[in-house]
This record gives sequence, C-alpha cells and structure tokens, in this order.
Amino acid sequence: MDAYRSGTIIRAATPADAPAIAGVHVAAWQAAYSGLLPAAYLNSLRAEQRQNMWEQILTQTIAGVAVCVPEGQVQGFVSYGPARGEDEQMLVAGEIYAIYLLPGQWGKGYGRQLMDHATAAMWANGYRTVILWVLRANTRAIRFYRQYGFLEDGGQKQERLGDGTLMDEIRYRLDLE
Repeated sequence: MDAYRSGTIIRAATPADAPAIAGVHVAAWQAAYSGLLPAAYLNSLRAEQRQNMWEQILTQTIAGVAVCVPEGQVQGFVSYGPARGEDEQMLVAGEIYAIYLLPGQWGKGYGRQLMDHATAAMWANGYRTVILWVLRANTRAIRFYRQYGFLEDGGQKQERLGDGTLMDEIRYRLDLE
C-alpha cells in the first residue's frame, strides 16, 4: 500500500532500507529521549548496532514496516503488527511497535502519514483496535498520539535498557471502528 500525499511517499520497507531505518532509529532516539533517558546511554547508540536488528525484522518477522521517503530518502518509519501480550484483549489487537522520524522532519505531517499507513494496513488485516507503548514522560509523543485519537487505557509496564536504565511506559489504545 503506497500513499502519495504532499509529495511524500509512504511505501513498504525492504531489506535494503535497513541501514537507513537504523540511522533514523538512533537519531530519533537521541533527540526524542534527550532528558528522558541517560545521556551516556543515548550517546552510546550506533546505527550499525541497530542495522542487524532491522535486517532481521525486514526478512524474518510478520511485522509490517513502512518508510517515509520524501525526495527519495528514508526520513522515517513505522513498524506494526499483532499486539504483543498475553491477555485476551491483546490477541485481537494490532500494535504500533515503533514510529520515528529524523528530528528535522518533525512537525511536517509525516508521522500522521506513517500512522495512517499502519492503521489502514492493520484494518485490512482484521484488527479493529491498535495499541502502542510510550514513555510516561514523553509528552511530545503523547501529544501526537492523543491528537491522532489514541487514549491512555491504564496499561503500564517497565523495561530495562542494556545499561540497566528503567523505562516506565504506559499503553495507549485506538479503536479503528
């Protein structure tokens, strides 16, 4: 599914996009999580470390990945698929695993286009609910999700990063019907 809006192309990612996606992933984390996660951890992130992960995702999983390619260059991506979780509600929900843009592309509508692509794909695959997890302190992302229509649903979890940093996350839900 390709979407052409305002000269932007949203298309399915291919394994050849893995290096660019990894670069976006790291740059976005370093900008978006500045002040929310330890600077030493963010400064240690390298695209080369994430490239292998993205190559595997793009070749071996059921996750959907789309890229935002204005003027032919990957500027952002969204990854989505079946919700991860064990409770019965999550077995019938889709999930946005990740959505990131290069910091210079924030506020241009590309995030909405990526989200439109992912939610349309999940609708086409029979999902009527979409969830996502966000750092509790990430007010910028929360504002974007709320503007899109997501609502906090009470889900909470904590995950540890490789350096031991605890990430406090909350779940947001969007009903597609």
